[in-house]
Amino acid sequence: MKKCLRLLLAFVFVFNVAFGTTNLVFADKPAGGENTNYIHVHIQGDKSAVTSVEVTYNGYAPYELEQISAGLWSHEDNKTFVKENIESIKVNGVEVSNYTTSAEGAGSINIWVDWDSNPDFTITKTVDPESAYRGDTVKFTITVANNGNMDLSGIRVVDTMLGIDQAVNVKIGKSVEISEFYKIPSDQAYGTLKNTATATLDKTSKDASAEVEILERQQPGLSITKSADVESASAGDEIEYTIIVANEGNVALDGVEVVDEMVGLEETVNLAVGGSRTFKVKYAVPADASGDIENTASASWQNLYEEASAVVELLPPKGPAQIAGLQVNKTVDKEKAQTGDRLRYTIEVKNTGNVDLTDVALDDELVGMHETITLLKAGEAKTFYATYDIPEWMDDRIIKNTAVSSAEYNHEQITASGSAETDVAKKVVIIEDEDPPKGGHEEPGNPPVNNPPVNDPPARHTVVVTIEEDEVPLGSLPQTGGIPITDFFVIGSGLAVLGFFVRRKQ
Repeated sequence: MKKCLRLLLAFVFVFNVAFGTTNLVFADKPAGGENTNYIHVHIQGDKSAVTSVEVTYNGYAPYELEQISAGLWSHEDNKTFVKENIESIKVNGVEVSNYTTSAEGAGSINIWVDWDSNPDFTITKTVDPESAYRGDTVKFTITVANNGNMDLSGIRVVDTMLGIDQAVNVKIGKSVEISEFYKIPSDQAYGTLKNTATATLDKTSKDASAEVEILERQQPGLSITKSADVESASAGDEIEYTIIVANEGNVALDGVEVVDEMVGLEETVNLAVGGSRTFKVKYAVPADASGDIENTASASWQNLYEEASAVVELLPPKGPAQIAGLQVNKTVDKEKAQTGDRLRYTIEVKNTGNVDLTDVALDDELVGMHETITLLKAGEAKTFYATYDIPEWMDDRIIKNTAVSSAEYNHEQITASGSAETDVAKKVVIIEDEDPPKGGHEEPGNPPVNNPPVNDPPARHTVVVTIEEDEVPLGSLPQTGGIPITDFFVIGSGLAVLGFFVRRKQ
């Protein structure tokens, strides 16, 4: 009934305004009583988008007006309303300033509001925390707020990185939050990680971003290595150790303590990122050492502690130094010889070291000797003999004959050699008379008597002498008697000399 009455009153009021009638007085009061008055709000513009109207009057709590019809909102009360006491008017929760008022009767008022819809929204994005390390989890929050003057439905929010794609409804003056956790990938690049979300309503899209600073996690790292220059040692030996301390992290290490008590090492060093220090220390194996020699070094920095060891095998005490040696002595029976002579060589191979040698080789290329001594004990000697016939064709020269002996001991080759020299000359055949020359005689027991020469014709003897040379010049045959050599001729490989009985001088 009240609603009908209000509609009637509103109609009458609008009619009066349209036709210029003023000071409209309502003959009938609403059923609420004689003192019931009204506040009427008339929406001018987009009436269909209005969902609420509030009027604040004279310090009272805001009146929420009831919709009577499209564009007409009303409130009834027993108060006497005066237009000057209107404090504020809100349409859809948004205060408006573009309105006019007029009195209606003794205690009611009319308000005309010029109002157009404004579907406005904002999107913001935040992240917590704003810096993180690889592997950390951060929280992104997307906020969509309705800053317009009407409720908004179906705002699409999309964030590809977070996997968000959803529609939200936001009332006037309200906001909607969407939160999602995100784990920073282990391979995420250091620096700024930017994440963007988009909100779209109809044809209007808005973006918002949040940035996370990806930090390189400070991870201090320390390493130490140790090695020895030998694998085994005996008492009295000296071992050299190499110790390397390195910064394996991404933080500079100042004050790293390096300790090796066995060698008396105690150092404090600073190591930049990627830096290292090398120490070389020596250790003399004591005479009373027993068991393997294990040496440990350590490196420490704050709560980091690393150590490394090197183990050297302890050998029994050493005796005299093991020395391997060979000596070859070679002699020849002739220091001078002629072609066709035979040379006789004596070769002695001696072990001059203090260790036995096995499979000792002896080689003499000139005489074709290739011998192997299965075992040649320390200080022992072996003697070999060989001959060599000087060829007839050989020119004057010195024959140097070398013998070489070799053996292997402790993976090392031992070699020795010995030589002998012979001065060789071309052989010449010397001939001399078999019979003494005529013209003198010697009596037994008396000195020789030089008789006058006898003028008998010279005796002619023919003798064949075998010459071992390819060619003997006539001038090389000496005159051995008083009668000169006058005639000779060649018979085969022999030489016939006329006038003498000759023989080869042995």
